[in-house]
Amino acid sequence: PEAHGGFSRAETVVRPAIADRTYGYRTRNVEAQRRDPSSLLNWQERLIRMRKECQEIGWGDYSVLRTTAPSVLGLCYDWRGTALITIHNFSPRTVHTEFATDRAHGDVLFDVFDGTRHKAARNGRHRLTLKPWAWHWLRVGDGDNVLARQALDV
Repeated sequence: PEAHGGFSRAETVVRPAIADRTYGYRTRNVEAQRRDPSSLLNWQERLIRMRKECQEIGWGDYSVLRTTAPSVLGLCYDWRGTALITIHNFSPRTVHTEFATDRAHGDVLFDVFDGTRHKAARNGRHRLTLKPWAWHWLRVGDGDNVLARQALDV
């Protein structure tokens, strides 16, 4: 919260830091955000950590999933006997979509962010409602199947 938001120690700067009450450097700075568990900074750090824990994204082969909503992109990443599905809504509207995993063991999906389980409908397709710009990262099978895979890597 120091002068210029900690970006410079110079007396004058080319462009001053925002100084208003709501978004100014006195309230929106790294020091304050580190102390706030619900801050954008801490949320972003958790997201990066989660991405690193989903090794299928970096190491696996991927395929595009066919969804029933044109604004929804679905990708399935396969790596070492596990699979991760990412579903992203690129629309400013809430959408309902369906997709199939094309996997024999893909009837249960585990959301890596909130821990909820999604079971396929009788026709074998998964149904999701996605809020505007929302996404889900879903592990095929159970959430702890990564632990079993990592035990094999030792």
